[in-house]
Amino acid sequence: LTPLETKNLSGSVSADSHAERSLITSKVGVGSGGITSANMSRGFGTGAGSLTGHDTTAVNSGIVRSGLNARGPARPGGGGKAARSREEIELVFDRNKGRIYSLYARALRDNAELQGKLVLEFTIAPSGEVTMCRLISSELKDPELEKKIIALVRLFRFDPKDVDAVTTTKPIDFFPA
Repeated sequence: LTPLETKNLSGSVSADSHAERSLITSKVGVGSGGITSANMSRGFGTGAGSLTGHDTTAVNSGIVRSGLNARGPARPGGGGKAARSREEIELVFDRNKGRIYSLYARALRDNAELQGKLVLEFTIAPSGEVTMCRLISSELKDPELEKKIIALVRLFRFDPKDVDAVTTTKPIDFFPA
């Protein structure tokens, strides 16, 4: 380290000093001017909100008619009643997540490498009762745990609603923490 030195400033104190401002801060109070997008909309109509002179194309799709729309679980019959939403189903599973994972944690004590995806199919009656639950696929390879989870899901209760019975699937991923 260099030793500390004390020096007096030299120069005239009474002389008129004049500081130059940096170019970076000289325009601090001025806005950016924004983004000009007028050229992007040229050729679309004669003014705001007008699409004069432009055509549209009608598209016919069989997706909605076949029941493959994204409104939630498929329901048989299509009787015009509202269906249970996917959000409602997820909410009930979230409420019961602790019970499901406690079964998994217990099974992990016997098999520390137990992990994978389990896919269940179940039916919810208008009363909110799960009337059917079965295993679609499982990577767990633990039939005892799978039976316990199916039995637990059959105990789930949804809010009673004036809806058709709905059958849907639910994948559940299990990974040790």
